[in-house]
Amino acid sequence: RLVLEINTPGDPAIASYMERNSLDIAGDKLDNGTAAYFLRVMTAVVIAVGAIISALAFFILMLSIYLLLQKNREKLHQLMLLGYSPAQTAAPYVALILIVNSSVLILASVTAVAASSMWAEALRSLDAEPVSAIPTIATGLVIMTIVSVINIMSVRKRIRNDF
Repeated sequence: RLVLEINTPGDPAIASYMERNSLDIAGDKLDNGTAAYFLRVMTAVVIAVGAIISALAFFILMLSIYLLLQKNREKLHQLMLLGYSPAQTAAPYVALILIVNSSVLILASVTAVAASSMWAEALRSLDAEPVSAIPTIATGLVIMTIVSVINIMSVRKRIRNDF
């Protein structure tokens, strides 16, 4: 008998080594490791799909704001003729961007914390230690800030260029 203690029981190289050398594996650690490997693969797939959906959502938000600007073009033009600055004219759209993006961040943060607490025990059974939701929320805050800044800059530029 040989007792091995390994850091990554789901590593496919370990299973292939054991099979090549005709060694039997006792216990279910290898099965848990395989499940952890598939969990990592599925996480990568979910992240990729989420990134694509987030990019599409960003462009839909921009399109919606541009449509609002186009719809209110005459009113914005009249405000500019009355002496309002482009920043004052853009203020309601900036507020809309910040409210929508903040609401989405709060909803996503609550969902991430809830999902993290729901799956914590299942992850522990697969020898995968769940992490805090703080890095996820911090990443969301950074992304929201970047998206909001890009949206605000494009709205201000659009108003300055159109009027």
